[in-house]
Amino acid sequence: MAGTLIYVVQRLVIARRFVSELNPYRQCYNHKPSLAERRHVAEKQVSQIRQCFFQTVFRLLGYIAGCDGGINRKEIHRTNTFMEKLQLTPECKDEARELFEVGAKPGFDFHETLNEFKKTARRNPEIVEILLVYLLSMATTDGPLQAEEMRVVQQVAGELGFSSLVFEHLLKMVAAQDSFSRNKKSHAHGQEEPGFDESFAAALAVLGVARSASESDITTAYRKLVNQYHPDKLVDKGFPPELIEAATERFRAIRAAYEYLRRNRFRSGAA
Repeated sequence: MAGTLIYVVQRLVIARRFVSELNPYRQCYNHKPSLAERRHVAEKQVSQIRQCFFQTVFRLLGYIAGCDGGINRKEIHRTNTFMEKLQLTPECKDEARELFEVGAKPGFDFHETLNEFKKTARRNPEIVEILLVYLLSMATTDGPLQAEEMRVVQQVAGELGFSSLVFEHLLKMVAAQDSFSRNKKSHAHGQEEPGFDESFAAALAVLGVARSASESDITTAYRKLVNQYHPDKLVDKGFPPELIEAATERFRAIRAAYEYLRRNRFRSGAA
């Protein structure tokens, strides 16, 4: 019995000594990053998202522009317009043009570009839909997509995980948002505003809801879009300034459409 007790005590002493020696390593594993360290990580993630989005969007714009065998002046103009919206520096504009040219070259592998983008965007899945929305918005600046352009954009959407049904819904919604925004600007400059029925239908299309949608459906759709495009929401999610600036214009159209629907819901007969 005494021998057993001595053996147990010896093992406890050894175990305590082992735990004591392990403590410094445990402290390493339990280390909590400081505010400065967390800020550094966040800034690094924002930088990665910004750079990846920047490279992806301009390569894909080049890919879409060159899919029919050539690039025309309109396609160059809409790309320059997009760069102005992003408020790029001259150096970044030069880089954007180079990326555009890379995407426009025959044999460009857009799969590789999208795979890299999806890896970077996995922490912010909302940016995937924003990328597609930007491509749709830029590709339709000069009118509806041509057949080959439509095929390429649908191909990109499929690679990003969007079904054909969701793609068609986004395409209509983006076109409605851009049109609604242009009409509001025209009205502000003194041009005649569309009739009530046309404006009401356009506002519904901006939010991606049908004419038969209830007030609850409209509010739900609006809140979802606010969560995606509100500048403050994007800041909280670590989106880079260029993305936030470009998304703000789309958010204004969404908010204007919702406010229009709220003001006129009784005239429309909506419940």
